Formats: sequence, C-alpha cells, structure tokens
Amino acid sequence: MKISESSISTILEQANILDLISEYVELKKTGKNYRGLCPFHSEKTPSFYVSEEKGVFHCFGCGASGNAISFVMKYHGYDFIDAVKFLAEKYGINIEMGEIKPYVNELYSLHEEIGVLAKKEILLSKDKRVKEFLQKRKLSLDLIDEFDIGFIGDGINLETVLKKYDRDVIIKSGLFYERYGSYSFKLRNRILFSIHSLTGKTIAFSGRVLDDSLPKYINSPETDIFSKRKILYNLNRAKNYTEGEVRKIYVVEGYFDVIRMWEYGFRNCVSTMGTSLTEEHAAILKRYADEVVLLFDGDEAGRKAAIRSLDVFLKNSFVPNVLFLPKGEDPDTFLLKNGSDALINLEKNKKDLFKLFINKVAKRCKDNYNLKSKYLADLSKKVSLIRDNYLKEIYLKEISDIFHIDYDSLKKGVDFSLAKKILNRSERKVKYICEYDFISSLFSLPEDVLLELINDINEDYFFDENMKKIYKKVVEFLNKNVNISVLVNDPEVGDFLSELLLKEQNYEDDYYSALLNKYKICINYLKKIKKEKQQLLGKSKDNHEKMKILSEINDIINKQKEYEKRLLEVQSL
Repeated sequence: MKISESSISTILEQANILDLISEYVELKKTGKNYRGLCPFHSEKTPSFYVSEEKGVFHCFGCGASGNAISFVMKYHGYDFIDAVKFLAEKYGINIEMGEIKPYVNELYSLHEEIGVLAKKEILLSKDKRVKEFLQKRKLSLDLIDEFDIGFIGDGINLETVLKKYDRDVIIKSGLFYERYGSYSFKLRNRILFSIHSLTGKTIAFSGRVLDDSLPKYINSPETDIFSKRKILYNLNRAKNYTEGEVRKIYVVEGYFDVIRMWEYGFRNCVSTMGTSLTEEHAAILKRYADEVVLLFDGDEAGRKAAIRSLDVFLKNSFVPNVLFLPKGEDPDTFLLKNGSDALINLEKNKKDLFKLFINKVAKRCKDNYNLKSKYLADLSKKVSLIRDNYLKEIYLKEISDIFHIDYDSLKKGVDFSLAKKILNRSERKVKYICEYDFISSLFSLPEDVLLELINDINEDYFFDENMKKIYKKVVEFLNKNVNISVLVNDPEVGDFLSELLLKEQNYEDDYYSALLNKYKICINYLKKIKKEKQQLLGKSKDNHEKMKILSEINDIINKQKEYEKRLLEVQSL
C-alpha cells in the first residue's frame, strides 16, 4: 500500500514548515524568509532559508532543499512513507492508503523471513565448515546477531517459508532458481550478509563462499526494493553514530571491514556492495556527513579505487578525505593486529582526496611544460564539475599554489557558471526571468485563481526547458485536484523548484506578479511564432500558401497587441 496523494496534500497544507524546522534549527527573519545554520552540513555563516509562505526550505551552501516531508526525511533519515506517517501523527492527520505494486510488501516479508531463518541456522549450525569459517574470521555471536549474518545449508528446507508466497513474489525476489515447479536458493552454502534499508528492513543479501573459490561473493539482483548503486551497507546503523561538531562517516571496501570497525568502536562506518562508489552514494554520504574518510588498502588497487571515486564526489560538491592503510592491510586485519588506538593515530595522515590527486599530477609534470599545460586543462575540467563556487575557489587556489601558476589565469579556464541551476540570472535571457517569476508566484495562490491563470497557455509557451517541465506538471496536478506543493518532492524538478521558490521576487503581490508575467510569456511566445511564420513566408513559392501565412501572421500580431494592451493596464495599477 502507498499513501494517497490527497493525504500528502493535506499534510503539506497543515504542517507549518517554519514551526517544524524551528524545533531543530534556530531561525531568524530576513525579509519574507527565515534564515539559520544548515542542519545538514557544518557552516558558520547561515545559508539555510525557510519560506513559511511557500512551505519550502533550501540551503545555498549544500543544496539541501524540499518541503516539510523532505526535511523530515533528510533530518531523521526516514524514507518517504515513514516521514509522512511522522508528520501525520504529529499534526493529528488521518492518512488514507492507495494501491501500489501488490507484491512489494510481500518482498519485504520474504526477505525478512529468510534472514531470520538464516541467522537462526548459523547460530545453531553444527556444520564444521561454518564453525571454522566463523572462528577464522573472528565473528562472535554478538556480531552475528547485530549484523543479521546467516547461513542456508543443504539440509535447510525453505519450503515452510516459500509456501506462504505466490510464485510471482518468489521469482521477483531474484533469490531462487525455478526448476520443474520447485525452487532452489541461489545463495545456498554461503555466509549471508543481510542488506538493510535506511529504516532497517531486510531488502537483499550478499553471499560469501566458505573457502576461496570463485565467485567469492554473489549479491541479490536489482529488485523493486533493492538497488545496489543506492545502498551503502550498514548506513541504517552508522547514521545514528555521526553526532558531533563534524559528522563523520568512514567508507571501507568490504562487509568484514565494516563489522570489525563496529567491533572496535568505529560505528559510523559503511561500505559499498562490491561496486565503485556512485553519484547516488556520494549524495547519500553528503546528506549524513560533513566529513567522509575513505579507508582503503595502500596498494595500487586501493589508490586507484580512491582516485576513481573523485569525480562522483566532485559532482556532489563534496570532497572526501582518504586514509591509506599499510600495503596488504584492510581495516579488518589492521584492527585485529594493531587495535583501535593505532587506527586513531594513523588517521592523522589522512589527506584531502582532490588535493592528493593535484599533487600526484604535479609530480608527473616536473619541468615538462607541455605536460603541465595538459594536466592543468584536465584539472580545470575536474574543478568545473563542482557546483559550489566557494569550493571551486578553494581548489583553484590549491592548483595555483601547487603548480606555481597565476590564479587569475587559471580561473579563466574554469566554468563558474551555474548553468545546471535555474537561478543563474546572469546567464538568463530576459524572456526567461518572467517565466521563473510566473512559476514562483503560482505556489502562493489559491486553486481557483490558478485554474484561471493556466486555462489559455501550455508548456509550449515557455522557453526554459526546466520551466516547461514544471509548468506541465503543475497543470497535471491541478487537473487531478492535487496540491502542487507536492512537486517539491518530485525527483525531476523538485530541486530546481525549491531553490526557485526561495528567491526574492520583483513584486510583493503574487497575483499581480503572476498576471504581469503571464502576459510577458504570451508576448514572447507570439513573437517566436511570428518569426517562424515569417521564415516560412520567405521560403514559400506558392501564392495561395503565402496568403494563408500572411493571414496567420496578422492574427498573431493582433493577439500580441491585445496582450501588450493588457500588460500596460496591469503595469499602470
């Protein structure tokens, strides 16, 4: 089941975002909005803004944005449904449920049952191979229990579990082969590591062989409840241990590393599932940490893995530190040999990953100016990946100092535009500004006024592609009688919209702004259509067609004059 759109709309209407966020952040009024220190990253100068009127928040430092539901998700680490339930309980709102894929809850249940059975079996197992493996890897009963580690051997009959579920659910779990009407568990005779969602639900497994045969690990496939590129192992626990002035998370390369870090007191530790770090992983880490420490093996493979992750972090304007262990060591073996104090001391050697890369590249150049020029161009491209201009400035200064090159000359080769953000007005054409102001004003007006404003224009009237997308969704939501504020959570346009709604408009009266900018949009659109018709007229060689086009141009001119007249009337108010 999922929560109905009408319930979500009710929550957004009744949940006062200012009151909600004020429980966690000290806010001070500044103009129409409120400002405070961002709860999602460490800062000394407030860059976190809340608009009570429009029901949104946005941090101009880290980019966190959204509405009341988004804030609860980000602050508490809840998924969407749990965040909605939290607000519903807080404000005494009854929520209605709607239909979603009927088998999703069954998938959760199936994974949970298999996980419980597997853990029970490993704790009671008399299999000599299992006991030797646990002893060799020093996995205590407490660690097995904490991390829901399990084992399904040949003698374990899963039929008692599977008979509760339809074939469709079993197949969609991706955990079974089907042969002649019976099912064979793909991860049988492997140590099972349970993979959990942020809220602690079992959503997948990773199975390791008891010896060193290949493949060493087999993971659950992608399903409706699991995506490997979006999941960090142990984040459901680690996010609860990042308190402090600087929220920190360690990233290691394997499950045993995470488990050993936990055992030795480093509970704010996660790992990927045998994949390289993705942009989604970097974005998740940025949400829960102010500092990320990549804790990798000091051999060539470990160093390459760290450098390989650099771009995904740069694209999120979030650069990690990296700490390389002695060659041949991983966190698991290092801690067992040396203990936690040794790791704490070793951490003093951690380095900023981008700065490390810059120094590495600089050493390759030496006195070869051709190489120096090439590498400077490559580094400039990497800096351009960063969306945060302050962070760009910091690393440009580092490159300038390390390469002994004039800062201003270097800066010319770096793109400082915020082309990926809709609010870079320095690069906007004037015709775009009216589109941004029109869209922004819509979110402060009652539904009956909105319906009147949108009844004679569609998304084709907009020049800016982001505005086209947002306006199209606005019309769709209004036609479905759904609160358009829900769009702040939309994965395609939500971030653009949140930031847009917190920008100061040119006019105090939202209806005046909407009407004024609507007429400007219509005039711009008609000018565009007129130009296109004039180009057709110049190419046409058929007199009848020319007369038809001339008539159409005349109609466009008359409409344009009408809108210009209306615009003047509004401007005179």
